Amino acid sequence: MRTDLAKEASGILPDCEGVTEEVAYEDGIETSRILIKSDEAERLLDKPKGRYVTITFTPHALSDREARRRIAKRAAGELTAMHGLTGDSSVLVIGLGNRNVTPDALGPRVSEHIFVTRHIQMYCREILTCKVRTVTAFSTGVLGVTGMETVEVVSGVVSTIKPDLVLIVDALASMEADHIGNVIQMNDSGISPGAGIGNFRKSLNQNSLGVPVVTLGIPLVVSSGTIVIDALHKLYPRREYSGIVKLVEEKLPEGFANMIVSPKDVDAMVNDGAKLISNAINLTLHGEQYSELEKLLR
Repeated sequence: MRTDLAKEASGILPDCEGVTEEVAYEDGIETSRILIKSDEAERLLDKPKGRYVTITFTPHALSDREARRRIAKRAAGELTAMHGLTGDSSVLVIGLGNRNVTPDALGPRVSEHIFVTRHIQMYCREILTCKVRTVTAFSTGVLGVTGMETVEVVSGVVSTIKPDLVLIVDALASMEADHIGNVIQMNDSGISPGAGIGNFRKSLNQNSLGVPVVTLGIPLVVSSGTIVIDALHKLYPRREYSGIVKLVEEKLPEGFANMIVSPKDVDAMVNDGAKLISNAINLTLHGEQYSELEKLLR
């Protein structure tokens, strides 16, 4: 069963060579830092080599304003450590997904809440009270709506804007129902849009775009087959996980196994998740002065 989360993939193969993990706990938030270093680990986990940070928080924290603030601050710290940019570096934030399909609308919603500055610097620099980073934001749409591959759209924007970093946001797929709406993952290895649900598109990474790429997202969907596997694994914890997967793949009707499921309150999850991630990105790109910059929008 597919998953976008490196932590879930490494959990299936805990003794995989070429993978290291560091875990920290603070204020009810778990932060896992996984490094995939070898070609063999990349093949076995089906995840490109690179750094993966997973922030796991308690259920319902996403809907709590104060909890979101704490999580956003933690995520901003991890993002800052990952991108390694100077204060003068420019950033392009890309929101992937279809804004008309709620479980896939996280990226577009986040892009709407990014504090962009390129136009201010170009046309009304005099209103700025401090030095700010050049930030742009864009939502790509999807192939079925635009007729264009996502990598084509993003490559065109990158060649025009010429950012120092591309930061990509997308909804993710999980293989554990408990992780839906309770996890943020970020990595520096790029993303293959739709891979978590089996719809592979060309990867967006430093090789394809020509600039460093950092991706982040929240899992919002899970396959129906994964739910069955997860339930059986909890009922029979002593049974080998791979055996449960094989049993479900053999017995589950194909139409049922290919269904993608989201929770009934996914609309609220997307709204709250967009607030959380956009806040984390804004804090990362503009620092503590972000609250002052916000006043320019009022």
